Amino acid sequence: IDAHTGDHYHATWRLSGNGTRATIQLRGNGSTSGGQSATTASGGKWKKVNGKWYYYSANGTKFKGWLKYKGKTYYLRKNGQMATGWKKIGNYWYYFAKSGEMRTGWLKLGARKYYLLDSGKMKKGWLNKDGKWYYMCSEGYAVTGWRTVNGQTYYMNKQGVMQTGLTKIDGMNYYFDSQGRKTLGWVTVRGKKYFFSPSAGGRAATGYWDINNVIYYFNSDGVLIG
Repeated sequence: IDAHTGDHYHATWRLSGNGTRATIQLRGNGSTSGGQSATTASGGKWKKVNGKWYYYSANGTKFKGWLKYKGKTYYLRKNGQMATGWKKIGNYWYYFAKSGEMRTGWLKLGARKYYLLDSGKMKKGWLNKDGKWYYMCSEGYAVTGWRTVNGQTYYMNKQGVMQTGLTKIDGMNYYFDSQGRKTLGWVTVRGKKYFFSPSAGGRAATGYWDINNVIYYFNSDGVLIG
């Protein structure tokens, strides 16, 4: 702590690109970030050592923990190194860009989509976003295709969106209720009757079908003809 100003740190931030510097000071005001207390940067010194960024106090010690600078949140590891990529902090996973900023919102890495809450925590389980439901698996990415959750079967399209209503999958019709659960048995959709067969994995019956010893005929879309 600076004996004159009472500030916790003061330092210089080297901006990327043109190498300009901005003098700032650090005060521990306890602002919230990443679900934890973050020190807001208003002083201090960033220094690159062997390709890694560190934040140093005026007395030369490395800053560790959550740091907020110009509205962006950073995390300095136990060795003082600025975190990038995935980092587990406490019981939660966070993702930091190459420049160190904590990411929030949708994050696409390769073919996988993740969602990071405003706190930066990686979301798991059901996610409702813009009126659409997604299921984020235990590893944090949005699942696609068939998924069983708490004994109920759901289907997510290629974008990870949970399907409802009459849905064609691999050329066959299935039906999911308003909560996305696969439905079996007789269902009427817009005045047309379908039978979603338990013995056929829930797909709509087509052709001739014996249901409780009664023969029915369904067209190729599964609509009851007679």
